[in-house]
Amino acid sequence: MLVLCTAFWSVSFPTMRVLSLAQQAALPEASTWFVSWYCTCVRFGVAAGLILLVSLPTLRRLTRLEIEQGVGMGLFGVAEILTNLEKAH
Repeated sequence: MLVLCTAFWSVSFPTMRVLSLAQQAALPEASTWFVSWYCTCVRFGVAAGLILLVSLPTLRRLTRLEIEQGVGMGLFGVAEILTNLEKAH
């Protein structure tokens, strides 16, 4: 699973670069911040969908504390990604 995860992670970088260039070509008036934000949403949305499919049988056993911790980690992760996107532009 670690090798599979690493393979998907490494392929995601050139894939996101191609998506970013395609978006900039399709919408030249869009700001680079918007294109970066959009590509990041697509990247993490696909990842979340795959994780949801894999972990679907175990979701019913989640406790309230685990859900709260997951939401907290997600919020901090989003804040970190948005901060890095802002620094890049």
